[in-house]
Amino acid sequence: MREVSPELAESALIGSVLQGTYRVEDLIGTGGMAYVYKATHLRLGGDVAIKILFSNLARDETKRGRFLREARIQHQLNHPNIVRVQDIIKQGSLSGFVMEWCNGGTLLHMLQKAGGPLSMLQLSNLFPSMVDALGYAHQNDVIHRDLKPQNILLHVAGDSIQPKITDFGIAKTVGELGLTRTGEVMGTLEYASPEQLKDSKSVDIRSDIYSLGVLLYRMATGRLPFTGSPARLIKQVLHKEPPAPIEAPSSLHPLIMRCLEINPSDRYSSCHELRDAFFAAGDIRYSSDSLRVIIPTHIKTEDLFTDTGAGYKTEDFGGESEKQLDSSSCEIEELGSPTDPEPLKHFRASDTMEKRSSAQWWTSALLVGITLALVALLFLFYLRH
Repeated sequence: MREVSPELAESALIGSVLQGTYRVEDLIGTGGMAYVYKATHLRLGGDVAIKILFSNLARDETKRGRFLREARIQHQLNHPNIVRVQDIIKQGSLSGFVMEWCNGGTLLHMLQKAGGPLSMLQLSNLFPSMVDALGYAHQNDVIHRDLKPQNILLHVAGDSIQPKITDFGIAKTVGELGLTRTGEVMGTLEYASPEQLKDSKSVDIRSDIYSLGVLLYRMATGRLPFTGSPARLIKQVLHKEPPAPIEAPSSLHPLIMRCLEINPSDRYSSCHELRDAFFAAGDIRYSSDSLRVIIPTHIKTEDLFTDTGAGYKTEDFGGESEKQLDSSSCEIEELGSPTDPEPLKHFRASDTMEKRSSAQWWTSALLVGITLALVALLFLFYLRH
């Protein structure tokens, strides 16, 4: 067991011990600003995740300040559906923080495995927990501003899954002298609200409610409301009503569309109001049992895990070529993941129609063949007699 030296490169951390407490086991993810490692807590036992800022960014006081601010915000949000930050890493040139370990991948991973819409039962057991967590953050004057499937980690225990919101890197805290400049734009295009695409500094909690609406749309239909190039996406989000979520349960259609209203005043005013509307739509009574989610029957439990059992996977940090808004330059860049080349299998009603049409064609051809054979036999019988 060896202590890490201040000069040790991030790629060489595996096997090292940070702050005499955390033995680094494996590099399990790489994001836009940091590496994520799986580690063992030597004093208490058990697994933790450690996020280490890239060394070139750690030398930048402003970027290092933003990074540690994320840790402080997440540490202060003590909610079962928000990933808990447990400690700060400051050793030599290394800057990072320690998080609770989540073993079930991300919501993105789950949606990819499902390959289509989740059922109403699955939605009602998963979505309310996310709304509760976000509502708790709002009550504590924190606006997330980057909700998306990659930032919802899952922890699996038996046949239940606990969703946990993470990555408060661009969160806005009400009343804080903001790090976001007026007119600056940040977030992820597919999930950002219209007002966030205009000025990320001025948004309020209704911007997060819009993002929750996109998440629910995606979970209930297997697809995003808007797709395309960055310019096309921005134009659609700012000016166009989303297509009806026809694959979703009909009782959820009005709820989803209200979340996705262009005008913030036309959306739900709080997560509490949204949660109540969701339960009313599903005729579900709110209780602690409502926060239990069942793994879809066509997904094997082990498929929710990576090879290392990691909840923080490389492909989850930039998958699906989603359009990320660069918070430092406000330029739009497309992120992709070389480790996850298979695109998301969007649910399409036409797939079923195509298979049904093919089956009908073969049935018809078989009937025609049998009919012709009978006619030929009758003709031969006629010639003999």
